[in-house]
Amino acid sequence: GLKSDGTVVAVGNNEDSQCTNIKNINNAKHISASYFAVFGTTTRGELKCSGNDAEVMLTDNGTLKNIKLTAAARDVFIALKEDGTIYAENLSDSAKADYSENNEIIKEISNWTNILDVSALYHNIIALKNDGTVVYGGCNWDGEKNFDVSDWKLF
Repeated sequence: GLKSDGTVVAVGNNEDSQCTNIKNINNAKHISASYFAVFGTTTRGELKCSGNDAEVMLTDNGTLKNIKLTAAARDVFIALKEDGTIYAENLSDSAKADYSENNEIIKEISNWTNILDVSALYHNIIALKNDGTVVYGGCNWDGEKNFDVSDWKLF
């Protein structure tokens, strides 16, 4: 959870120390969690993370600045930047080698623009665009892509 002073508390699966190593996530304005990692966006738009070697996997190559909020699917990290673009990263070493679904999801959502909000669950990502329309990306294991969101308009 996110406390009013910007500190983070976590309970649950701690297999990769994602709950105990949250000390570096401070001055947070938004948090999200995947199965193996916790992510925080600071009041200065910086990314902080803990668990699953996320600190190593999310290499800061200059793209992880001006972060509005984060979302996390099982092995995919998503950052919504202040300019409405998406940055996505595969968090699974094994997935980078032979788990192509994550890489396909990242390829699909990395081109999204004018995004206002984003949410993720397991291998599915849905986002609200500035014009009120909705976009969806992810796997189709259980027919998730069989519904059409192109006519969804939320405002």
